[in-house]
Amino acid sequence: MIRLFYNIVFPFALALAAPYYLWRMWRRGRASRAFGERLGIYSDELAARLAALKNPVWIHAVSVGEMMLASVLARELRARRGDLDIVITTTTVTGREVGRRLEDEHLVLLYNPVDLWLTVSRAFKRICPCLLILMEQEIWPNYVWQAADRGVPVWLLNARLSDRSYGRFVKFKKMARPVLSRLSLIVAQNEEEVSRLVGAGFPAHAIFNAGSMKFDVAQLAVTDSGLAERLRARLGWRDADRVVLAGSTFAGEERIFLELFAELKKTFPDLRLVLAPRHFERSGEIAELCREFNVSVARQSELTATLTVAPDVLLSDMTGVLRSLYELGTVNFVGKSLCGKGGQNFIEAARAGKPVVVGLNTQNFARLAALFVREGALIQVRDAAELRVTVSELLADAAVRERYGAAARRVFEKNLGAGRVSAGMIWQFLSGHGLVTQVNRPAEQSEGDDDEAAAEGQRG
Repeated sequence: MIRLFYNIVFPFALALAAPYYLWRMWRRGRASRAFGERLGIYSDELAARLAALKNPVWIHAVSVGEMMLASVLARELRARRGDLDIVITTTTVTGREVGRRLEDEHLVLLYNPVDLWLTVSRAFKRICPCLLILMEQEIWPNYVWQAADRGVPVWLLNARLSDRSYGRFVKFKKMARPVLSRLSLIVAQNEEEVSRLVGAGFPAHAIFNAGSMKFDVAQLAVTDSGLAERLRARLGWRDADRVVLAGSTFAGEERIFLELFAELKKTFPDLRLVLAPRHFERSGEIAELCREFNVSVARQSELTATLTVAPDVLLSDMTGVLRSLYELGTVNFVGKSLCGKGGQNFIEAARAGKPVVVGLNTQNFARLAALFVREGALIQVRDAAELRVTVSELLADAAVRERYGAAARRVFEKNLGAGRVSAGMIWQFLSGHGLVTQVNRPAEQSEGDDDEAAAEGQRG
């Protein structure tokens, strides 16, 4: 009855919401890109690529953050077997752009099918997965039901519940049970999330703690080693120049930092500013804002040669590079925490070993923020005035910067490895069901790594 009710009500709800989402896509100039994929309709080329795959693992990653988690899993699995077939679906254009670098003959990237019975059924028939992996909290009923109908296990990895989602699951526990009971394995980010998942009605016997894969996402920055140094040289910024970097900023935060920059420049003449908005399509309006403040600005996408005159501000308008840009900062701020609500991921900033500053709005990362603050690895400020005082003190005192930066790096390194554990569990499943027959291991990987990784997750 729940399944019937959902498949009657959801199409109407989707029809009501469609104009708003189509308007947003049109506003960003992306309304027509591969729209058929969202209905489970694929071009002949894509259909042929999907048909060539054998027992692929299907990973659903809604946006940029989840796509980076999927990247970790894909890299870890490919380290075990280079020709393992994988399909990754994403909801957003930016998610697809980030994932594009992963594509090859054994990894196909698609837009996710809308959660309608017919649409999801089409996608399953084309993809024919042996395992469906949902990232974090992307639980769509028809995905789960269609997988169950076909005998395909469904895993929820790096599982977490926002306070809003937790409240909804608790309130509608009886309605959610027919979906949640079909989840074969749930790998949570920490012990607190395990308790919350159980309290929200997720099957307790299926939940394990393996740590947060977001730390492993930040470690992907090693593939861009040297990017920060190359950018500094191309901009004409000196090694001794102090740099304030504001990453993943939300509307309103850029103005705060331009005002901060104008004031602190009087005390620190060598000061530079990096602005990296969360949505890079806002870059045009931010560039105009910089001109309003009478500061020179260079857009990262347009840096094709070394500049003869060093700009005051670097505007990062490219996706997938912020995790490496944090190495530029003398002090790093992570946005949507002063303006907006929820905050953005500050783990990538912690990897750089520099002081990390955020506002109080870190609801989406409340438990991580509490951990970092407890370890002296994160500075939270209440408003723009407190931000000004904090950044000024950090710029002036190298010893204080070193203390906060070292603490951030220490917490980061302590929590690495969840991606390897999760990939080990996937590999154990594939091997146990005869879905893989050959292991192409890196030379440094021991024969016992897979079993050890899986056991580590189960011990959690």
